Amino acid sequence: MSQIPMPVSKSVQIPHTTQLDGPKARSSQFGSIPKKKSPTPGDRNYNSVSTMYTDGDVGLANPEALCPSVCVILHHHIEDGHTQKQPIIMSVFSEQYHPLQLPNDPPLPRKYNIPTIEEIHFFLQLIVKRLELNACTYLMSLCYIERIIKSGKLTLCSLTWRRLCLSTLLLAGKVFHDEAPWNADMSDSFPWVALTDVSNMEISLLELLGFSVTFNPRQYTEYYLLCRDVAIRGGMTVPSEILTEDQLNTIEQKTQEKEEKIKKLEIVFQSENILIKKKERQAIIN
Repeated sequence: MSQIPMPVSKSVQIPHTTQLDGPKARSSQFGSIPKKKSPTPGDRNYNSVSTMYTDGDVGLANPEALCPSVCVILHHHIEDGHTQKQPIIMSVFSEQYHPLQLPNDPPLPRKYNIPTIEEIHFFLQLIVKRLELNACTYLMSLCYIERIIKSGKLTLCSLTWRRLCLSTLLLAGKVFHDEAPWNADMSDSFPWVALTDVSNMEISLLELLGFSVTFNPRQYTEYYLLCRDVAIRGGMTVPSEILTEDQLNTIEQKTQEKEEKIKKLEIVFQSENILIKKKERQAIIN
């Protein structure tokens, strides 16, 4: 099994060329996870988001316990991305072309290093906390990202991880929540992201996913158990409750309903593309 060493921030060079052949699909297998002291309620360093949930909401008893495991998995994918000789970089998800400028970021231009697990954790919780997303969106976001990685359409690396995580969490929030965050909410909560930028990422993300956003009980269980295994191996706080069958069915129903709506948007989007291409051909002929 592959070993996951403690991450070291390092500068790397990513060729910015689009390749036709993507990386081979890789299953999420984790061996030795870096040991961390299991925090107690008194000394926990993670920001708690448990106050965001009500008894009637679909969620976990210890929602913040999911985030560290997801971060370890994402870090592993990012490191894998930097081993590819010909990574696939889409400009809409690349910070070389569309840099995110958070308050604590160094000034532009800057080098993009492989992030530490702590940096990934800070970024994910910043989004989830400000948009008041359910903990299940961590798993949905990870599921969407792994679908894209396995499709070979985009490489997760130091240039793409923040924009891809941002867009997948926002999409997961829209799919999961009844009162979903709108792009305008995103722009208000994160003034360093333009509204048009969020919309462009969303469209590109849906295209990468084939407009398929359903998250079923089998997928939830798979990712929950994966995160639980990573937490146990890493000596981290373990998510203590899995969703009930009724709650899992509710998630699947919600995501299927949203996917049906999104599929209608796909038809409109494809029709608009056909019209645009037709106009382009007419312009060339004229």
